[in-house]
Amino acid sequence: MTIGCWWTREWIQETYNEELYLKLHPAGPKRDFRFRLNAPDRAARAGMRSVNVGALLGLDQWRRDAFYTGLHADWIQATYPGVDIAVSAPRMRPHEGS
Repeated sequence: MTIGCWWTREWIQETYNEELYLKLHPAGPKRDFRFRLNAPDRAARAGMRSVNVGALLGLDQWRRDAFYTGLHADWIQATYPGVDIAVSAPRMRPHEGS
């Protein structure tokens, strides 16, 4: 019998641009781009029933990050067909008056 978690685990990759990601995280545990990128894969392998991916649209070219978010979701779905995939599309924009 396999027992999995009923909750969704959400990761916002922030950006799929590794060079920019490393500039945004110059130190600390989030600096490891590949570890962060592979977090949904690890969650699915561990038995999570649902994982959520996404990028903060606006940090880099939003069309590219949206495209890579779709590729990321597609790969997870193809690799783990029993896992539900959700996609978040949070966006960043300048604050009025800034």
